[in-house]
Amino acid sequence: MIEKHVKKPIVVNSIENTSFRSSIEGFSEYLNKNGYSNRSLNDYLRVINHFCYWLNAENIALCTINTDTVNVFLYDHFKKCCCPIPKGKPIRICSIALKHFLKMLQEVNIIVPPEKSHSLSCADKIMCEFRTYLENVNGVMASTMHLYSRHIKKFLQQQYENDMIEFQQLTIDEVREYVCNKAKRYKPKTSKVLSTSLRAFFRFLLMTNRILHPLHDAVPSVAYRRLSTIPKYLTGDQFEILLSSFNVSSPIGLRNKAMALLMARLGLRSHEAVQITIEDINWREATITIKKNKSRRTLYLPLTKEIGDIVALYLQKGRPYTEERRIFVTHALPKGKPLPERGLQAAIREAFKHCKLEVPSNGTHMLRHTLATQLLQKGARLKEIADILDHCSIDTTFIYTKVNLKQLDQVTLSWPEV
Repeated sequence: MIEKHVKKPIVVNSIENTSFRSSIEGFSEYLNKNGYSNRSLNDYLRVINHFCYWLNAENIALCTINTDTVNVFLYDHFKKCCCPIPKGKPIRICSIALKHFLKMLQEVNIIVPPEKSHSLSCADKIMCEFRTYLENVNGVMASTMHLYSRHIKKFLQQQYENDMIEFQQLTIDEVREYVCNKAKRYKPKTSKVLSTSLRAFFRFLLMTNRILHPLHDAVPSVAYRRLSTIPKYLTGDQFEILLSSFNVSSPIGLRNKAMALLMARLGLRSHEAVQITIEDINWREATITIKKNKSRRTLYLPLTKEIGDIVALYLQKGRPYTEERRIFVTHALPKGKPLPERGLQAAIREAFKHCKLEVPSNGTHMLRHTLATQLLQKGARLKEIADILDHCSIDTTFIYTKVNLKQLDQVTLSWPEV
């Protein structure tokens, strides 16, 4: 195995004769599994061989190493190294190789991951507890949790600059002043989210006995009219231009087009699209199962021929080899890992940029808006659209009536001539 990736015989012999051979071979398999090139394997294995030679010379057990051990090797030993084996690549490459080596050793439980709690600030510890509260008590989605956390982190940074947090000294006036100052700079919808975030946070503080009074009642409400805006959507021609911008001759283009179709044809949210697994698709019955969505229900959606063809093509010819069960995975190193939601969002933004469409937004949610608008203009009822989009309340779907131009034309009166 090692001979396939290491060019110099002296390095191969050194690896075969070291007591760390099994760990180095395991590292080789780890790199190969994650899609690293033969050149990278050769460079990294030379570095790890040198590192293990030094460990042996210093009588350091592999199970005791950590980032401090790596730093001693890099910044004390490496510069004045006189080891009788190839030294390896520049220190930058050595640092990257050793970082991956530590990660691999942690995954196979040879070394214990460092305790993060000791280095966390007081604010960070509170934020960790708050996120746990949001998930277990409030049952919010990960995207909502991230949104709330971002607002609360800014609040803590502004109110407690030196990490000296004393919530019991927090007053109603300070809370109201903070919200009012932010509302002057934020859009109404953002201000509403800020107020909601603070109320949830103060309920958490009250439940954990960090405050004695219900400060959530002191958070001022922000005026926001739910139906005051118009949904941003694509016309049929614009959507076809967007689809044509994906280069389906490349694996990444296949993946991105498949994700775009899932959102635009089935109305999936971005986090729902990236979480689809191979088991979620029933090819015989032509259905897709969507789990753990915003409404906490399981949805069974139709697998259309258009979507089925592009997903099947990606699985057969585009998707890198991986044991990962999620359909959409990364193509950059490390290959084959679950594609994060931000990866999908970046792909859609890049597609909008590439086709140079003049549209009001380049976000993934506009694809859902496009589907809802098309369905309404074709005569679908609001309840049907609400079910497809997985809205908890039909009130959320009412806003699409503002873009149903055909029906709006029928109810408008002619302007009286003067």
